[in-house]
Amino acid sequence: MGFPLRLILDTNIYGLIVEKDTELLVKAQTTSKVTICGFEVIRTELRDTPKQLRHKNRNLRNVLLSGYDNIVKKHSYRLSPLIEDLAGEYWKEYKGGISKKKMWNDFLIVACSSIHRLDIIVSEDNHSMISEPALAAYRRVNGKNELKEPAFHSLDQFAKLL
Repeated sequence: MGFPLRLILDTNIYGLIVEKDTELLVKAQTTSKVTICGFEVIRTELRDTPKQLRHKNRNLRNVLLSGYDNIVKKHSYRLSPLIEDLAGEYWKEYKGGISKKKMWNDFLIVACSSIHRLDIIVSEDNHSMISEPALAAYRRVNGKNELKEPAFHSLDQFAKLL
């Protein structure tokens, strides 16, 4: 077998896994087929989950953070000026109708994945991160910068990789 695929889970995927299929958390922690990388921006978004939200009588925020930490382990990236610069280039090229405030973390996640040459971003964010205007911006900017564009997979596609 070759090297495992390197991928990142968008913030929304952690909530969907907890909501739909916690068995995926176990598979993601134990598989040798993929290496799931983390990113400071995603962990911060998870930490912003309101403390009062519950999942099966447990604090949802703690469930999400512990799931993230168990899956990612030591494979995590920090936010850097290079990532922020690339996200800024995506924003300049983006021709969609969503505000910078709502798109910014998506652009940071894609920039992190592109700079670190990750294979896949798992996301269900079809209206912003993986909308056609956003994908066009990633293609133009990554092409200009000679960066590999990560593939985008849904949660179902991710589950099949495990």
